[in-house]
Amino acid sequence: MPKKVLPLLLLLCVCLASAAVAQPKSPAKPSPCPEVTVTGPSDLVKPGTSYKVTAEVKGGDKDVTPTYNWTISNGVIESGQGTSTITIDTTGATGTITATVDVGGYDRDCSTSASSTSEIEPK
Repeated sequence: MPKKVLPLLLLLCVCLASAAVAQPKSPAKPSPCPEVTVTGPSDLVKPGTSYKVTAEVKGGDKDVTPTYNWTISNGVIESGQGTSTITIDTTGATGTITATVDVGGYDRDCSTSASSTSEIEPK
């Protein structure tokens, strides 16, 4: 091999190795699934009163407009079905009330349900 070719080959190998190392990594693709949480009162709820429960959706596909479907185990949804916050009327309810939201619009493989349980003060 001619003497001039070896240094050029060595220089080419060093340049290629440097270029491979210097390539920036593409940023991680964000998850299409959101994190869903539900919060309600942390204190005992007085019987015969109303209180609010709120769902929060963080992350997920930014092009999705979430939908909200609430169910409760006790009491009555007074207002807010279809929104991120509902008001629950506890008239006639005893024990506990669990409010569960199913958030729609996201990939079906995503877990998009969350719940909050509140205890009703004994009479």
